[in-house]
Amino acid sequence: MNGKDLLDIMSQVDDDLILKTEIPLEKKDSPITAVPVRKAPVRRVYAGVAAGICAALIAVIGFAAWKTNGFGLLKKRTENTDVTNVPDTSGSDTELTTTPPDTTGYYTTSEEPPVTTLPPPTTEEPPVSTLPPDTSAEPTSSSDEIDQDQVLYAPDIKTGSVPDDSESPATDEIQMPASLEEEIAKPENRDRYFAVSINISHFACVDEYLSGHKPYTPEEELVEKYADEIRAEVSEEMDRLTGLGYDIYLLPSYENEEDPCYVFDGPDNEYRYHIYYGYSVSGYMTGEQLTSFQTNSAYGYRFTWDSKETHIDKSEI
Repeated sequence: MNGKDLLDIMSQVDDDLILKTEIPLEKKDSPITAVPVRKAPVRRVYAGVAAGICAALIAVIGFAAWKTNGFGLLKKRTENTDVTNVPDTSGSDTELTTTPPDTTGYYTTSEEPPVTTLPPPTTEEPPVSTLPPDTSAEPTSSSDEIDQDQVLYAPDIKTGSVPDDSESPATDEIQMPASLEEEIAKPENRDRYFAVSINISHFACVDEYLSGHKPYTPEEELVEKYADEIRAEVSEEMDRLTGLGYDIYLLPSYENEEDPCYVFDGPDNEYRYHIYYGYSVSGYMTGEQLTSFQTNSAYGYRFTWDSKETHIDKSEI
């Protein structure tokens, strides 16, 4: 029940009912004049009722206000009260230790959150190197990386050889069997590998000497005189050919060691260079490499298309 309900109920009380509650003064036969009981003024009754109503209204309104707002304020005040920050008023000399809350990484609602400023995007292109590409580290073809099933071999020794009655190639000349020329001319064989051997003839130092000395000169004298120069020429030519990307390697010679026309080379003298007929190399070359083979004008080159039976792989040396 609230104040409004109480006021409505009291307003329904009839005034006659209130007057009936008064006690009348009885008359007695007495010489003493009695003082009659005076009726309570109606306004006093209403004043009392009004006071009661006001008290009830104040109580109801106060309770409602406390329940709706006061309790929430009390709760909010309780939540926001830090007991560690209450000063000590008990007269004790002991000071309370207050530890402020750790607000690292947080910001209050009255502060704007920090804004991270990113660097402006750049439209500049990275500098381009104008240096020529370094091809020294680029791997060249190796027989270890070649699929042997894709290598083209001559069907037989005769088919892959230059006729025996042919003269040795002159300087800056290439001799090649007709069967090999036909195969490397086919477009489908442009990038396929062929098993080949090359005989590299002539030595510049020997040819120069013989051109000025028509009389016969013993081979022993030429070998002794030009052995070091011949070894140097072989080394330089091999470096040139491998530098062009040709997968070739020197072949050891199994000729008669007593032949005075040979210059020996290698740790075990396994390589032998003939002062007139040169030396042999073997390897794998593509149809394109054979078609555009780059010669050294000081030497002659005779190619042989090896069969599976005659080809010597590097792993067999």
